[in-house]
Amino acid sequence: MTFKPLKLPPRNAQTKPKLLWFSSTPQHSSSFSLVSRELLKRVEGFEKYYAGLHYYGAPQTFEDYTLLPCQSAEQLLYYASNIKPDILVLHHSPVSLQGLNPIAENLKKNAKKLVLIVPVEGYPMTFNFEPLFQQADLIITHSRYSQECLAKHG
Repeated sequence: MTFKPLKLPPRNAQTKPKLLWFSSTPQHSSSFSLVSRELLKRVEGFEKYYAGLHYYGAPQTFEDYTLLPCQSAEQLLYYASNIKPDILVLHHSPVSLQGLNPIAENLKKNAKKLVLIVPVEGYPMTFNFEPLFQQADLIITHSRYSQECLAKHG
């Protein structure tokens, strides 16, 4: 699979740190879309990119970030390797994020910090998320119960 090269500004000391956010496209009405959109409104001081799952259009400016189409793990890795984000945020369900397991190590190599925002809704967890979760610098859950489930899982 090949993708058109991104036209990015040259990086220098004056350039803002880069944030690459992956979630459902902000135009959807899913909880991931709505929460991502609201969180990104509050993030300041970054050059922001949003890799939108289920966004099929051309890259465009949307609110105060660049919205990018993202239909596969390989496409997300392509963006991460070209943008070289200071922070890569993956905001989706563990079931969806397990599709990124094969590229987890390479995602981490291309980002200074890897942050996961995931709902965990019970224990035992029957999905395989370990490769991605082991690469994460920070895992944010939506509740204390979710934290307890993750702790039980190990």
